[in-house]
Amino acid sequence: MSVKYLLLNINLLFFASFAFADATSEVSDIRNDLINWAVTYRKVGDEPRKTVAEYLALLNSDGSFSDKSSTIDVMTGRLVFMAQAFKDDPSWKENIHLKTNLYTAVQYWLNHDPGNSGWTAGCFNEPSSMDSIGLCLYNAIQQDKIDHPETTSQLDTLVSGMVDWANAAWTVASEGETFAGANIAYRLMGMIGRAALANSPEMFNEISNIVASTFTVGDYHALGRVADSSWHQHNIGGGQEYWQGYGSDWLNITRNSCKYMKDSRWKLTSSQLNIFADCILDGWQWQIYRYQGAYPLGGRHNLIKNALYSNYIVGQIYLLRNYAGSETLIRDDELQLAKERIENSGNSSSYPSFDASKFFYRSDLMIHGRPYHYVAVKMLSNRTSGPESGSGLGKKNYYMGEGSTMIFKSGDEYKNARVGWNFRAIPGTTVEQRAGSLPLVNWGLNAGSDNTYAGGVSDGHYGLCAFQLERSYYYSRTTANKAYFFFNNEFAAIGSKINKNPSSSYDVWTTIDQPERKTDITYSIGGKFLHTISLSTDVQMNFNNITNGAWFYCNDKGYIIFPDSNGVNIKLWAENRVGDWYDLDDRYSSTAVT
Repeated sequence: MSVKYLLLNINLLFFASFAFADATSEVSDIRNDLINWAVTYRKVGDEPRKTVAEYLALLNSDGSFSDKSSTIDVMTGRLVFMAQAFKDDPSWKENIHLKTNLYTAVQYWLNHDPGNSGWTAGCFNEPSSMDSIGLCLYNAIQQDKIDHPETTSQLDTLVSGMVDWANAAWTVASEGETFAGANIAYRLMGMIGRAALANSPEMFNEISNIVASTFTVGDYHALGRVADSSWHQHNIGGGQEYWQGYGSDWLNITRNSCKYMKDSRWKLTSSQLNIFADCILDGWQWQIYRYQGAYPLGGRHNLIKNALYSNYIVGQIYLLRNYAGSETLIRDDELQLAKERIENSGNSSSYPSFDASKFFYRSDLMIHGRPYHYVAVKMLSNRTSGPESGSGLGKKNYYMGEGSTMIFKSGDEYKNARVGWNFRAIPGTTVEQRAGSLPLVNWGLNAGSDNTYAGGVSDGHYGLCAFQLERSYYYSRTTANKAYFFFNNEFAAIGSKINKNPSSSYDVWTTIDQPERKTDITYSIGGKFLHTISLSTDVQMNFNNITNGAWFYCNDKGYIIFPDSNGVNIKLWAENRVGDWYDLDDRYSSTAVT
């Protein structure tokens, strides 16, 4: 019995050793695939950049540079540049003088570590920079250990020092939101590069588990995927819909990073690839009409000049299919339809929009699509928030989620108009027309609401939704009940119990629409005469105490107003305006636009 038991142990040990060797071989393959990434990884800082020869001339014998101390940008700029030249520049490739000086310079930098920069560069860029250096030198180091065994200890110390430093991808800002959702995806290349440099199957096991965690479905206030196929991130004020930003980044970067593990045991599973397809079809694609994303759903990037993530989704479908290869994508036919619809959005007669309706209950969001129009209503509750601002981006977003109602027909109604918008008159909102700057909602701060009631329902073709407007922040004291009913080629928006701060002298407006005007305006007040305002004419017209209704037609869209017996005051403004994109987003220089 003891002999049999001993033989069984030997067999198990042999099998475990064989499996480990096989895993190490897979790590080697991944490392080889990473070389192209390493030699092209972006260099950051230490500019203007000198030549390799000039840097070598500045090196002291101990590995220090005579012109600069061991700063972060010496590593992310200078040492990355020199290592990439050693690996790939025909003038310096495999140059012994450059190699030996790089060994000394990198070791000196590690010995005089200036410290990690912290969130965000210290989690994303800096670990990847160190990985890039190590991977560019890796094969040379292994060969030198064979050719010059007396250097083995020194070279092992160098490699382990780089591996330890790159651990920041795991350990820096590793609690809460900074290590969840898309913020994990941003770290992945730093993790994968480090695991390859360390030659560690165990690290790849951990990476695989971390990636898997981002596919899980969370509850309210969770980061990442939630049960209705929304994507939430930066939820200080409540769950913030963010497919057009963090969600699409998660999908793209996770797939792109994991392609280096595609032929290994750590590849994305068939289930995970099909979840990507579900995310595109059940979440992301709903937020795009023709070539345009819905602005209340773009987070702090929603006020950029260009269309939001239009054809980007087409590329993601292609790349997902390419990664899947022979793996079965269960909904591939639906992916093809989505691809054709968005890719050919300019040819609306041949490729109409989707014909469906969906309420995203975790985001208080109704999407109602028809082949030739699209409506997105973003409501608020004490569980959700509208798009954020932050870092000088999305500076006018305070009211953007407050019942905003984007009515798309052509798809570009609002693209150019936003620079001249009154951001207290966002389509669909009910807002007091105060003066002065709007509050910021940086990272979701000041974006919360007190109302519990917000909800909706859809049978997939028709739908309705409603909410009680009641913001938490002191700046907003207007309250209202608002409801929306969606049919075939029309929808109805109804408001009641609209109240404002009794001490305020400002009017409260409910704005129907604020598009770029591209046609004449035809209208009728009280069922009487037809009137036309030519495209070249500017007007500011006020119609007071209208009790018999009114209608307006512009840009191939019609608007009908049904007042109650007390009457309603209507404002029709058609005008040229001057705006500045810098007032919306710091990424632009300050220039007046008409």
